Amino acid sequence: MLKLKQTAQLCSLVIFLILLPGCKTHGQDVIGEGTSLPYFAKREQMVVHQIKRRGIKDPKIINAFLKVERHRFVPQRYLPNAYEDRPLPIGEGQTISQPYIVAFMTE
Repeated sequence: MLKLKQTAQLCSLVIFLILLPGCKTHGQDVIGEGTSLPYFAKREQMVVHQIKRRGIKDPKIINAFLKVERHRFVPQRYLPNAYEDRPLPIGEGQTISQPYIVAFMTE
């Protein structure tokens, strides 16, 4: 049940970012600047290789995935894997969903 709740929360975050494009607070993106390297480059690669190449075309969804910092949702030891195309453990026997699946469900 927790997995469903956490997946719903992540989907809600993605939808929030889709519905409120360009939302700023004190000159910063809602989630943060989103340009911390190497995560920004990994996020861009994730979008190109996992999202766009598999048929996700909605620009709002693509932009949301460029903004959402997935590495902030995973434990420290999984940071190197944060943008891989697979679910990752987040504790209590739960996982954060595979990025493509979230994009597919959202689209």
